[in-house]
Amino acid sequence: NDLLSVKGGGRIGIGTNDPDNLLHIKTTGSTPSIELEQDAGTSYKALFKLAGNDLEIRGSSGQMEFYNGGNNDGDSSTLAMTIDSSQNVGIGTDSPDSILHIKGGANWRPILKIENTSTGNESGILQFHKVASDSSEADNDYLGGIEFHGINSNNDSHRFGYMYGISSDVTDGTEDGRIDFLTAKAGTDTITMTLSSGAVGVGTSTINTNATFHVRGGDSSQSSSSNNTQLTVENSGTAGIQILTGTTSVGGFWIGDSNGAEAGGKLYYSNND
Repeated sequence: NDLLSVKGGGRIGIGTNDPDNLLHIKTTGSTPSIELEQDAGTSYKALFKLAGNDLEIRGSSGQMEFYNGGNNDGDSSTLAMTIDSSQNVGIGTDSPDSILHIKGGANWRPILKIENTSTGNESGILQFHKVASDSSEADNDYLGGIEFHGINSNNDSHRFGYMYGISSDVTDGTEDGRIDFLTAKAGTDTITMTLSSGAVGVGTSTINTNATFHVRGGDSSQSSSSNNTQLTVENSGTAGIQILTGTTSVGGFWIGDSNGAEAGGKLYYSNND
């Protein structure tokens, strides 16, 4: 068999006498590969360059770097993506510190965009999926979250806000879930809002079991009502609900039943005085 063939048009075949392209490598055994190694002069063990399209692929010490853009000389390219020796992928950085690390230097960049072109009424989904054996899944497991970090006055990275999902109850047929929203308050992560099994808590993740909406400014140390109190307002001291109206407007609440939408209520009529 021919080991090397040169055809018309400058096509070279290795392992084939009928090359389809300028360089055609064929083997009937293991996957064909090209190995480039340099022992001195540069830290890069391999370099593939397409100068006309300004694309470079570099490899060194278990790390691959992909360059593009710039001038058509193959030497003015911009780093586009890196895969390091820990299989971390960096876009816009050569030192990724997580599985996917995206870095940008302009205002409101980088943007992670998920686009759907379907003509239907359903779009893309960002999914966090925790998968473990049946015996290790437990109530109140954390399923995933999103964190918002910035730099404080001491030039330290600080988490200013985050949200995460929790499997409150993993029992088959009675599953319950929870989403907590936290923000930094005086340097400490603080529960701001919780969505739990169809109810909403503001300032608390422990929602009154009979309430749909629970606002908590502090722990009252009181037992919750056994009645269907859709709204609970709680504080360690004075608690209240404020209604703000315009100068000549009406403030109040209305009660509706089978007798009408405004069968009863309490109104306050303000005036210019």
